[in-house]
Amino acid sequence: MKILTLHKVVVMGAGGVGKTSLVTQFVSQLFPSSYKPTVEDFYSHTITLPA
Repeated sequence: MKILTLHKVVVMGAGGVGKTSLVTQFVSQLFPSSYKPTVEDFYSHTITLPA
């Protein structure tokens, strides 16, 4: 039986440094080409790690 462990990651930093762009790249393999200031966002992504 496979046991899933949930981990939460918080990304913090100064404005305009690319936090949302990095998270978007990781979650959906897309990199935004334009800058749009983000106030608050929530992303969810599931990955499987080797045992």
